[in-house]
Amino acid sequence: MKIIFLIRHLNHAGAERQLVTLAKRLQKQGHRVAVAVFYAGGPLEAELRESEIPVHSLDKGGRWDIPGFTYRLIKLVRQEQPDILHGYLSVSNIFTALIGLICPRVQVAWGIRSSNMNLRNYDWLMGLSYRVERLFSRFADLIIVNSHAGLDYAVEQGYPCEK
Repeated sequence: MKIIFLIRHLNHAGAERQLVTLAKRLQKQGHRVAVAVFYAGGPLEAELRESEIPVHSLDKGGRWDIPGFTYRLIKLVRQEQPDILHGYLSVSNIFTALIGLICPRVQVAWGIRSSNMNLRNYDWLMGLSYRVERLFSRFADLIIVNSHAGLDYAVEQGYPCEK
């Protein structure tokens, strides 16, 4: 199976560490794994490359570089033809849902790594992203949460429990 993970960056943080651990384990089990990042240069990239896991930078030029970024992501997915496109965190999940609509052969998996988010602690764009992610959740083929609390919270917020 060929899997591409999509994440903003590979800096030292919890979700990023989980992604690296999962990617390396899946590769050891014989799957073809790659990681696509919005922004290159995170310190965890080296660990993936040492494990011979390709890291594709989508060279996002900033918050508003949406058309160019989307084009590069679509091009990567069409070129690599993964079986699964796995998003990590809100904005990546939104983009994987869009790609799933454009490339329906690709199965879309989401990674949700939070529970009980207080959106007042974030800017307006994060709040909007969270609401869009919730609306787009019906387009994901599978939603993976990392805790029972995360599952309860996601279902409470309107994410489809069956996924």
